Amino acid sequence: MDKQFCVYILASKRNGTLYIGVASQLATRVWQHKSKVVEGFSAKYGVARYPQICRTPAEKPLSA
Repeated sequence: MDKQFCVYILASKRNGTLYIGVASQLATRVWQHKSKVVEGFSAKYGVARYPQICRTPAEKPLSA
């Protein structure tokens, strides 16, 4: 089975700050954002809601 990657968009609130990320383990990564484990953009702006998720197989590039 191919490894699945997720492109996800987090938001601070409705019409708030957006964060776009890529993860192979979405649940773990969302937990890291919500728990503010990593200091950075998402912790600074409080982005922890994820309104959009897109899964893709590993052989398809997510970015150039």
